[in-house]
Amino acid sequence: MARKRLGFFLLLPLIFSQCEAKETLYIGGLFGIDTSRGGWNSAGIIPAVQMAIDEINNNNEVLKDYHLKLLIKDSECNVGEAVRRTLEYISSGKPKIMFLGPGCSKAAMPVAEAIHYWNIVHIGFSNSSPFLSSKDVFPLYFRINPSETFSNLGRIAILRRFNWKKVAILQQNNDVFTGISNSLVDLLSAANLTVLAYESYKDHPKLAIENLKKKDVRIIFAFFYPDQHYVTFCEAFKQGMYGPKYVWILISGRNQDNWWKIQSPLVDCTPEEVRKGLSNNIGTGEIKLSPLSGPTKFGKTPQELYADYLQRLSNSGYSENTFASYGYDAAWACAMTLNASIDVLEKQNFKLNEFNYSLPNVSKVFVHIMKRMSFAGMTGQVKFDSNHDRITKLEVRQIQGNTERRVAFYDMENDTYEEDNNSNYLWDGGKVPVDGLRIKEKLEGVDSGVLWFVIVVSILGVLMAIGFLIFNVYNQNIRYIKMSSPNLNNLIIVGCIHVYVAGVLFGLNKEQASYLCQLELWIVVIGFSLGFGAMLSKTWRVHVIFLNTKTAKRVIIRDRQLFGMVAVLLLIDFIILVTWQIVDPVTSKVENLTLQVSLEDDTGIQPYITMCTCDNITIWLACIYVHKGLLLLFGAYLAWETRKVHIPALNDSKLIGLSVYNVIIPCILVIPILGVVADRPTVQFGLSSFLTIFCTSFTLGLVFVPKIMFLRTADGNSVSTATGLTIEGGQMSTKVEPKHASKASEEDARETEE
Repeated sequence: MARKRLGFFLLLPLIFSQCEAKETLYIGGLFGIDTSRGGWNSAGIIPAVQMAIDEINNNNEVLKDYHLKLLIKDSECNVGEAVRRTLEYISSGKPKIMFLGPGCSKAAMPVAEAIHYWNIVHIGFSNSSPFLSSKDVFPLYFRINPSETFSNLGRIAILRRFNWKKVAILQQNNDVFTGISNSLVDLLSAANLTVLAYESYKDHPKLAIENLKKKDVRIIFAFFYPDQHYVTFCEAFKQGMYGPKYVWILISGRNQDNWWKIQSPLVDCTPEEVRKGLSNNIGTGEIKLSPLSGPTKFGKTPQELYADYLQRLSNSGYSENTFASYGYDAAWACAMTLNASIDVLEKQNFKLNEFNYSLPNVSKVFVHIMKRMSFAGMTGQVKFDSNHDRITKLEVRQIQGNTERRVAFYDMENDTYEEDNNSNYLWDGGKVPVDGLRIKEKLEGVDSGVLWFVIVVSILGVLMAIGFLIFNVYNQNIRYIKMSSPNLNNLIIVGCIHVYVAGVLFGLNKEQASYLCQLELWIVVIGFSLGFGAMLSKTWRVHVIFLNTKTAKRVIIRDRQLFGMVAVLLLIDFIILVTWQIVDPVTSKVENLTLQVSLEDDTGIQPYITMCTCDNITIWLACIYVHKGLLLLFGAYLAWETRKVHIPALNDSKLIGLSVYNVIIPCILVIPILGVVADRPTVQFGLSSFLTIFCTSFTLGLVFVPKIMFLRTADGNSVSTATGLTIEGGQMSTKVEPKHASKASEEDARETEE
């Protein structure tokens, strides 16, 4: 025993000489140790950082001529205290070559913003605020843990994975969480995702949760400190905002394990009620230990290193901290940067122990080296992007029952959501929740069977009209046909064909096809004027001849005069339509009908119709209806006046009058109903088709079928016209047969043939 003691004392001078040979480099450490005033406690990271410092000092390949010494001050997770402790470091003792910490972002930001004026590189190990990514404000700041900007990208990857497009945000009123939320809002907007609600609270989330519930939000981002988890989910339970419909997207990994099983003094809910209030959940969090197999750069596996940390922790009196592994890697990043800078600085005749706060070139060397650094650490591969933020993977975690487990990874570098054999999700209700009422739009168009029936009937009507046109043209020189003004009859046919075509256009889907609306309008208006205008002009001629017979005045009306009447009607149409088209064009617009909701599966059907309209549709339709209505009234008057006139020389006058009635009466009956059934396209189309097809076909039949029947049984060229006029009074019958009447009637017939 005496020999051993003698040997030990003989080695002491050698040990002290080696220690004295190493220059000490001081690291300024800031940790939130006493957080009784509130905030996040980072004291549990100290054993991990000190463990790394000890390993570095015992490593012969890293900083072999230097000895690192970690200084520790309590920042209390408080802005003022962090600044005070920083100034103490700078103003007293030897220069601190680098800073580590503080643990919480709100305390780290003022330190990082000021410390670069002393040319000190600052490394964070648990600061996630997106604000710290600004190199204009924090030029010498690096962080080993991921930024919440990347965590937000991971959260958006979760939304994409489950096809959630509508979300809400609930945050504790705090600069850090406000920065996270604002960054998330920007990213959501860029990804075309909708934020339905954004609520924040200072003291209690009751009102915020009430607002979220009123807005029927389902997918909720939750950003608050660990103690607020109990308060928030207790309140969610009390308000009934839990169950299969809701999903909370959390900042995972910041709480202690199984936190929801602990009875919190902040709430009167039981742990079971807090867990029930949490209901469905998922979240992103930092990887505590590298998922890669094999040892780190420092020889041990991450699991072995973490076991060593837990051993140290048990003797420290601190609680386990999920960011301990990041503190460990931060200390090694500091050492490796300093070690790599030795050769660079020696070329400038400078040594690390000569560092002071007035050497910007030294800090530039440190930054240059650290930006290019890459090594396998306890938390995975350690490397930085252009903003000095850590590039790594995130874990996607889910509390399933009473166990929190990893279900996926998010790769920041490749922006990918990675699943494996462990990616088994568990949702209340047994299925993935939806982000709200899933509404499917459904076009309430015309029933295809009805549409095709109308198309077929309209085609047959057009073919019939073409047949009448051929008949009329072929027999136009026969006296019987010539007396009925075949050219005007041709106008009637062309007008009827227009109306048939317009009837089909009524039933077509005009969504994003405004040109069909305009085409439909022009065709039906012009077709009506051609068809009804020609009938009106012929009836008007009968009326004038009738009056001429009563007054013994001879009036000659030629076809070209009747064409002039039709042309005037078309000119009025043209003026109205062109003005309408220029000032307030008709376009296709969508109108939603009553929403049909199924509460069982949160689905709804939104029926909608397409309609042709414009800003002042009522005024323009009034112009058209007044114009056409006056024509119908005038036609009704002429038809009534000539109802008992028999002029064989004008052999279809009676039938023309019936045709006028045939147009007027259905229009009066059907057109008002069309506005009432505007939200029932099939009914509306059926009524309008009946109006167009029935009136058009009946008119064509009245005008042309008798002529065809007559020519089949008689010679159309041997028609007598000098038979006089027969006028039947209301209470008496008078037969007038003067010579001038017969002569006038015969001359009128000849004029008609011209």
